[in-house]
Amino acid sequence: MIRVPYISHLAAALTRNKWGWVLSVTNLIITIAAFFAILVYVNWDLSHNRVWPDSHLIYRVASLDIPKSGPVSKNLLFPESQVSVLSNFIGDQASDLTAVGAMQATATINERDVVVPLQFVNQNFLDFFQLDTTQGDLDVALSTPGYIALEESMAKELFGSSSLAQINEPITLMGSSSLSIVDGVPTMLPGREVAFTVGAIYKLPSPITSATKFFALTLMHDFSQSLSAPASGTPFSLVSIWMKIDSPKDARQVENSLAGITGVFAGFSGEAQLFLEPLRDIYFQNRGDITTESPAGDITRTTAIAIIGLMILVSGCSNTMSASMTDSLKQLRSIGVRRAFGGTRQHVFTLSFTTQIVLTAIA
Repeated sequence: MIRVPYISHLAAALTRNKWGWVLSVTNLIITIAAFFAILVYVNWDLSHNRVWPDSHLIYRVASLDIPKSGPVSKNLLFPESQVSVLSNFIGDQASDLTAVGAMQATATINERDVVVPLQFVNQNFLDFFQLDTTQGDLDVALSTPGYIALEESMAKELFGSSSLAQINEPITLMGSSSLSIVDGVPTMLPGREVAFTVGAIYKLPSPITSATKFFALTLMHDFSQSLSAPASGTPFSLVSIWMKIDSPKDARQVENSLAGITGVFAGFSGEAQLFLEPLRDIYFQNRGDITTESPAGDITRTTAIAIIGLMILVSGCSNTMSASMTDSLKQLRSIGVRRAFGGTRQHVFTLSFTTQIVLTAIA
């Protein structure tokens, strides 16, 4: 019959190792704090501070093509003339709707060409995306034909700085060239040059989704559309459509309505599926020569970061307990235990063997 209480022996040895346990507990507290810091970051990362104030209510109409290689999500471009038709088709299910066109323009600065990603927007654009104005008046710049608003880094690239001195400065942009048929021969025609006036300089929030990196904005108007090549038609007539839904639950109803749009608008593939893509889930991804977009959903991000945080927590706790118990085992030598508690060699062996099993399980 074993008379020596082995748990009492171990507890007594661990109690003697005071400073080791103080250090271990401190390490454990730091590990737990790091774990909760990760959870706080995940919550912030998925909150409205991530991109735009109403990002959880803003969606973009996208299509899901189903080729042989697998589903590919991509932005859906609508004819600008059909935006009002789409608005009536959706009805009251979406509280607001805006269109954004895009074009790669070029500015010649000190004999070098600077590419300017230009977006053409409606007057209600700022109802969706609240930009932080640093210089000038953004409302005036996006409501007056002939004015342009520049993002800070773009203004610095064009003018060398983004100060108040750039407001009301002229800037000449050349539209991108387009392929047209001239006398039966395919010909690349250059875009036209149009002079704009800088009306505002703004700053983008960070971090930001790639679909909303607006570097240059101007009002969608005939004046800005004159950048197109003379015989190339109107390339700006194709626009992205953004919707603001009253609540996330209403998004499903809008998607059900989008299912009937293929019969209203021409040019859609029979295998294409229209859906609403949340604003903060749109990130560019290159697939060969085509730039498509792949969603990085909340569930994926949360799961990945939570697993990493859990691994840090488990690793920190196990290392802390292992280090403390290993240090405490130094006090469980045969002579020390026998002198302190009257244990035999059998008692010491059983106690040491049991403790090693516990350490192995923790590690």
